Amino acid sequence: MAKVDYLEGDWFLLPLRDGLSACGIVARAAPKRRIAIGFFYLAPLDATASSLDLERFRPKEAALIARFGDLGLVDGSWTILGRARSWSRNAWPNPLFCRESPLDGSVSVVEYPNGDPAGTPRVRPGTREECAQLPRDGLYGSIAIQDTLEAVRAGAKTQRASRPTRSDA
Repeated sequence: MAKVDYLEGDWFLLPLRDGLSACGIVARAAPKRRIAIGFFYLAPLDATASSLDLERFRPKEAALIARFGDLGLVDGSWTILGRARSWSRNAWPNPLFCRESPLDGSVSVVEYPNGDPAGTPRVRPGTREECAQLPRDGLYGSIAIQDTLEAVRAGAKTQRASRPTRSDA
């Protein structure tokens, strides 16, 4: 199996078990890869889609925003469609995430370093109202991303888009 390289701003197609597909964009990639932040969309696309077909998607419209392991990208099971025509980090802001403690139910707002989703995040206390607007913190594997997108398509779950941070300059 040939290793596939990817960059921030690359669009990709991922198959879902229901026979449909989803697409995503790599918004941030760790310097040594392995972990990325992606914005994912449920759209009827196939491997013939070009990055021009994907320019219509915006961060706030994402069905899922998540930190994820890049195995699907590097092993080729997710197809890289091409780089965004006018890729800009400012147009795809580094998202904030919400973390809920399983012990006491407290919530925190989590911000990973801009440019390193594998780095040590800044964590501050948050409110339930604030966290209701943010995607959940965690690290999804390729299969978990696909399962979550299938659940979103079925209406079982939603992952809200986050508000941009001010550290994207």
